[in-house]
Amino acid sequence: NLIEIIREFTDLKYHEKLREASIECLGKLMKSYPEIFDYIVKFLNDKSFRVRRAVVKALEELGEEKCIAYLDEVIKYDLDGRVVRKAKEAKYKINLKLKSKVEINNLANEIEKLKKENEELKAKIYSLEKK
Repeated sequence: NLIEIIREFTDLKYHEKLREASIECLGKLMKSYPEIFDYIVKFLNDKSFRVRRAVVKALEELGEEKCIAYLDEVIKYDLDGRVVRKAKEAKYKINLKLKSKVEINNLANEIEKLKKENEELKAKIYSLEKK
């Protein structure tokens, strides 16, 4: 299994750059394999800032609301400014994405409402023209 092979290289016995790359790969697979999420967030406590930063990037790519709580923890407790900065950027981008989705849904609802009103008005005009 590809995921198991990649997970193997996240082990502490490997160099941090290889571990970072492995986390990035898992992050790219996370949308297709949601079970990776719980595995990958454990690395937010890793000793390597590179690995922690890779997890933050993966959370940003996933872009779901559940990622924000983890990013808040990083922002609050991580001691490395590079990781904190990336977490702040990721949180900002996720919030923009989520806000856009809400706005799109609101617009779609408004369009449906206008279509319905339009049909009702057409029906009224038709009934008035018949008289």
